[in-house]
Amino acid sequence: MPASRTSQPSVQAKATATHARPLLLLSVLVGAGLVVSLVSTLGQPIIPAIAEDNDISAGAAQWTFTISMLTGVMATPALGRLGDTARAKAALLCSVGLVAVGALLAASVPSFTALLVGRALQGVSLGIIPLTMAIARQQLPDRLVRPAVAVLSVTVVTGAGLGFPLTGIIADHHGYRATFWIGVALAAPTAVAVAVVVPRSRRQARGSFALLESILLAGASVSYCS
Repeated sequence: MPASRTSQPSVQAKATATHARPLLLLSVLVGAGLVVSLVSTLGQPIIPAIAEDNDISAGAAQWTFTISMLTGVMATPALGRLGDTARAKAALLCSVGLVAVGALLAASVPSFTALLVGRALQGVSLGIIPLTMAIARQQLPDRLVRPAVAVLSVTVVTGAGLGFPLTGIIADHHGYRATFWIGVALAAPTAVAVAVVVPRSRRQARGSFALLESILLAGASVSYCS
C-alpha cells in the first residue's frame, strides 16, 4: 500500500508534464502565426511614405506589396507540402528566419532594391500559417487539434488587425523603416522559440510537390495586382 501511494503522485506529475508540452507547442505555433501575420501587413500602409522617401511613383512603390504577395503564393504550397514531411520543423524555422532577415534588410539598407528584396523574403510569411496547422495536426493530441487549427486560423485576421494600425502609428512617429525593426524584434525571438520548442516529425513525404501550381498562382497574382 505505501508503495502504491508513493507512486501515485509521480504518475500524476508525469501526466501533468505530458500535458504541459503540447500547450507550450501550441503557444509557440500561435505566436508564430501572429508574428508572421503582423509582419506580412507592414508594407501596404506605408506605400505613400516609401514613394516619397525613394522619389518614385506610387505605382513603383506598390511593388513592395506586390512582390511579397508573389513570393507568398509561391511559398504557400511549398510550405504546406513540407508540413506533411519530416522537414516540417526545419521549414518553419527557415521561414521565420527568412522573415526576420527580410525585415532586417528592409530596415537597415537605405535602398529601394534592398527594400524590395526584404519584402520578397517577408512574403514567405504567407505560407507559414498552413505550415503551423500541419505541425499542429502532427504533434498535438487529438483533443487539441481542432481547437488549435481554429485558433491558428484566427491569427491571420488578428495579426492583420493589429498590423495595420500599428504600422501607421510607428511610421508616423519614427519613419516607415522603423516598422521593419519591429518585424525583426518579433520574428527573431520567434525563430528561437521554434528551434527550442517545436519537435521534429518522423512523418515521411507523400506525393510530389506541384511546382507548376505555384508558378500559375504567382502569374495569377501578377495579373491581379497589376
